[in-house]
Amino acid sequence: MIELGMLKDYEKSEIIEGELIQKMLIGNRHSAVVEKLNETLRGKLGKPVSFRNQQPIKLSDYNEPQPDLAVLQRCDDFYFHHKSIPNDVLKLAVDEILF
Repeated sequence: MIELGMLKDYEKSEIIEGELIQKMLIGNRHSAVVEKLNETLRGKLGKPVSFRNQQPIKLSDYNEPQPDLAVLQRCDDFYFHHKSIPNDVLKLAVDEILF
């Protein structure tokens, strides 16, 4: 759609269940919370991981959300040559995040 010129504001959208969804605007408070979460998780995790802030995560052919923060398996090239896939996404629980 981008290559055909049908979609111009693709940076303001994400794909959910094959549907193009307009993303919400990011304000100061939102940005601050995401950065604090990122910093807190970096301090709590004792293994090498990759953090992605508001970057696409390819979950399937029809789902490519851009979460505020994703914690992924460490990739030496920072996913430069390929998109992250569901197996790259780590599941974790954080018991205390203070803002």
